[in-house]
Amino acid sequence: MLRLRAPAHLAGNPLRIMKIPSLSIAVDEIADAGWLVRADLPASWVAESLLPPYQALSPVSLDLEARRVGDAVHVQAKVQAQLGFVCSRTGEPGTTTLDLDLHELFERGNTKALNLRAGVDSDALDGDEPYHIVDGRLDVEPFLREQIVLAQDPWPTADEAPEPVEEEAIWSSGGKDVDPRWAKLKDIELS
Repeated sequence: MLRLRAPAHLAGNPLRIMKIPSLSIAVDEIADAGWLVRADLPASWVAESLLPPYQALSPVSLDLEARRVGDAVHVQAKVQAQLGFVCSRTGEPGTTTLDLDLHELFERGNTKALNLRAGVDSDALDGDEPYHIVDGRLDVEPFLREQIVLAQDPWPTADEAPEPVEEEAIWSSGGKDVDPRWAKLKDIELS
């Protein structure tokens, strides 16, 4: 933790700066036991990946593990953060917890062993899917950011308002009772 000298009005409250861990590693540096990243990322890190109605209310908890599987790397991650938002229906503030369990297999960028339908050119994918290991490096940040964006509801709503209390019905279709407004229809005979 870095400590900086604070302005006089903040004296006694040390400023804390979270160091963002590297989310990129050379595949050759991943040990047999795997590569582990356990960190609290600052709210400013996730802010770049939030849709307009959202704001981060807490640091982002990241628990990431990467293991080599042959030439590929399996990445497993848990991402958690508390988000604030403006309800798209009422305009009232609300909160939600972003809680993601992610799994992805990163493949070497030069492999063309993709299971694509006939007529689909793998070059047209521009390397978007599947995720690739480029120049021998595994970079999980784009993957994490994409999953965070996809997990957000573009039109978040606050908790539902309580259901209105139902008033007693004037008439119900239960039983043999007939609505008195339709009673005269009983006397009509159809031939």
